[in-house]
Order: sequence, then C-alpha cells, then structure tokens
Amino acid sequence: MKNIDSIIDDFKLSLKSVTNNCVFVRPDIPEGKAVNARNTYATDISVTDIIILIDDTLFGGAKDGMIITLNDIYYHVMGSPNGKVEIKSINRIVLDKRKLFINEKLTYSFTMPDKILLGLIVDFIKELINLGSITEEIKQPDSYKVDLTKKPLFPNIEQPNLSILNLNIEDGYRFLSDRLSAGSNIHFGVGIPENKYVNAKNTYASEIKRSDLILLADDTVFGNSKNGMLITYDMIYWKIILDNAKSIQLNNIYKVDFYTKKSTILLNDRIEIDFTVLNSDEKSYIAIFIGIILNNFANFIR
Repeated sequence: MKNIDSIIDDFKLSLKSVTNNCVFVRPDIPEGKAVNARNTYATDISVTDIIILIDDTLFGGAKDGMIITLNDIYYHVMGSPNGKVEIKSINRIVLDKRKLFINEKLTYSFTMPDKILLGLIVDFIKELINLGSITEEIKQPDSYKVDLTKKPLFPNIEQPNLSILNLNIEDGYRFLSDRLSAGSNIHFGVGIPENKYVNAKNTYASEIKRSDLILLADDTVFGNSKNGMLITYDMIYWKIILDNAKSIQLNNIYKVDFYTKKSTILLNDRIEIDFTVLNSDEKSYIAIFIGIILNNFANFIR
C-alpha cells in the first residue's frame, strides 16, 4: 500500500525525466522561495507543511504559483485573490494545455511549467486524493483553554531572582518531554545543541549566557537557528526571517494566546509571533510552555 513518502519518491523519480527549474519537492525546497510563497498566499501553514512548491514567476521570487500540502492546494496569480482547494473536496481534476481545472472550474493558468511537467503534478494530486490521508485539526486539551489574568505576574526586577519569578520550569520540561518527537525543532535544558545556541546568540540575543537558557526553538529550514526563539530565566528573544530581532521580559507578559487558524503566538494581545518553519504543533507547545512556566495557561482561539 502506498503512503505519502512513497508517492513523493515516485514523483521525484518522474521529475528526473523532464526539464525542470520551477517545481521543487521537499526536503529540497529553497528556503527563500518557501518563505515568500507561504507569506504571500498560504499564511495558515508552516513551510514544513509544503510538499511541492511550483514557482510560477519569471525571476524566481515564488510569490506567484502553487503550494501542495497533504491536505490542501494553495495558489496565487498576480492581481488575483489567493486561492485554496481542499484535496478531499476534489471530484475531478483536468489539465488543458497549461490550464488546470478543478471541479469544472479554471483554477490556475500556468506560465512557467510546461505541459509534461504539469501532467506529472496532476498525477501527483490524484495520488493524494486516492491516499485519503487527510489529517484532522489538532484538538488542544480543555485544560489549556484558560485566559491569563490581565496584570503583570510578578514585580519588575533588574536581575533574575528565581525566588521572586517562581518559574515553573520543571513542569514545562515535563510537558515538552511528553509531546516532542525525535527531530523536533524545539530543544530545552541540557538538550540544547551548542552550535544552535551559538548561532542564535550571535544573531539575535548577544547578551545572554548559556547557563540562563531554558529553551531554544529553531525556525530555519536548514537547522542553523539564526531565526527562532530563545527563552531564558527572565527574557524571551525571537527573530523571524526578514524581520528584526525582538525581545520581551517575562515579567511584562500578562497574557498568552495561540491562534489555531493562523498558527501564531500572541503575547499581551498585541505582540504577534508568526514563525514560518516551526509547525503548528510546535508553535502551540511554545505558547503552552510559556504559560506553564509563568504558572498560568495559554488561551487557544480558533
């Protein structure tokens, strides 16, 4: 029986027989293209959800084209609204030259891929339809659907004082240990790789000490940790690709939200942290972890 990995392997093999400079398959999708496409017309997913990226731009910016995930097809043409089709909703898919019709509707007119290449893509989509492996939305436990009180959790202090901060780090670690799988982009405690720490520190948190670090989240495709998040005993630092480094003191956080539809972390109703590589589960775990160590809980909003 075929699974998603075997379908991807077959598609990669078929690509070797055609000329191709605009169709990319994970894990060989250029990070810049993936981020541009995701930020332009597929903001409700992580770049790690992308199986196939079709760059339909002349100069390779990937802001027009198509993204195929396990569950959905996203697309965008300059001057038109963003589009999305659920794979499970597809009853008929037809290619007419470079025009793609889904359920009798013209969905996309391609300019860069040729008809042979597009035929392989249509075959791949049909395999996904047959696979029928549509993942369900993650349901968070009710115990985490609790608002934080709208007031600072502890007094402002110059230096971290664990007796005042009273961080609940051990429970946070236990929560992560029960949920993170091998290969996760989230690292904590003594399990934080030294090279990732050094890269993150040098890129967006130069003042931190290794002994103060309690969590590192790597938001890069190739694992260099130059984008992501660092949490210490008194601060949270983060950097999103193409954005400036930012930080906030833990004792200034009074509310933590996680928007499941947008897959973003929101602090204090105004600070939005929208990672591009971390998947939705990992981002929700970070929100919960922050809530736990502050002896409160994250509020999940759909």
